[in-house]
Amino acid sequence: MEHHKRAEKCISDVFEGIPGYRIRSIVAEGRCLLEVDLAKLHQDNEANWEYDPATFPAARLQVNGDKVRLTVFSTGRFLVTGASTEHEIRRCLRVSMPMVELAYIV
Repeated sequence: MEHHKRAEKCISDVFEGIPGYRIRSIVAEGRCLLEVDLAKLHQDNEANWEYDPATFPAARLQVNGDKVRLTVFSTGRFLVTGASTEHEIRRCLRVSMPMVELAYIV
């Protein structure tokens, strides 16, 4: 949360005096504790996850039809894209990470 407040302050400083600016998209990145079996993730949650290793090396989840999307790579690296607030990022991770954790390679 502290980083979010600092980022918001920096953005405000940059756009000071410019009317009508707004944040449209925030990207968050992170790493899971372990590698992820993307085929298992997709197989166990086929209705939710897109995964076609022939076209893209990661599994993707669009949360509740929102514009927010989680992309998970087999290395455990993940990206949340399309969010415009920290709340949307947290909601995306809260919904998706339990599914990802079940596909950890142990």
